[in-house]
Amino acid sequence: MKNKKSQITIFIIFALIIVVLILIFIFWRFQDNPIVQIFDERNPQGSIETCTRMAVEDAIARISNSGADISPGYSVQFMNDEIVYICYSGENYKPCAYQRPLLVEHIQREITEYITPKIADCFEKLRFKLKESSTDVIDTPGIKVTTNIYPKHVEIRIQKDFQIIREDRTINFNNFKINMLHPIYDFADIAMEAANQQAKYCYFDSLGYMIINPSFDINETITGRSDRIYVLTERATEHRYQFALRSCPLPPGY
Repeated sequence: MKNKKSQITIFIIFALIIVVLILIFIFWRFQDNPIVQIFDERNPQGSIETCTRMAVEDAIARISNSGADISPGYSVQFMNDEIVYICYSGENYKPCAYQRPLLVEHIQREITEYITPKIADCFEKLRFKLKESSTDVIDTPGIKVTTNIYPKHVEIRIQKDFQIIREDRTINFNNFKINMLHPIYDFADIAMEAANQQAKYCYFDSLGYMIINPSFDINETITGRSDRIYVLTERATEHRYQFALRSCPLPPGY
């Protein structure tokens, strides 16, 4: 019995030594090779993708906060946020009129306009980084960015002529494609459904919608001016989106 206990003790000590050695190796490796490096001359395409993702995330965060616009237009202030009206009525008892009738297309344009100069700057920073490493770059002026949002994901396409000349080898980059998981399309779809029902019935059945679509939580707040603020949350990811509606408003005092 004692021999058996001794063998177990030796085995545990040996296992602990192995774990410690592995941790030391991992720490040493990560110290010499940092994981995060946005502009890496050894991986130019990866550098552009990383930089683009950061710009897109920023654009989506701004749009999700306002409901439609990078720089909110006609909006209502709620909890220190300027929230855009997706559908609005200025007359008592009158259904709302669409303010952003093609919301998906509008969001795509907003993202594209916001990220295009930032992506151009990404290429400029990469070009500078490559020059520092004695790599020749042929950077043709002009860049075309296209944004498409789909259920659960966002697609960014970049057309840009970018050549890297390294020793006797030329590497051509013409098209970049970045896909990101995000429910901004789904949020816009819910917002338009709410606007459609408010414009037609002066009511949106948010509870019924959540029963049919349990992936999303819908929180509705009605202000004293009959503004309806909707906050949408994707339960799995905690991504949030908010927008405003004003339909069939009641006179003051009701």
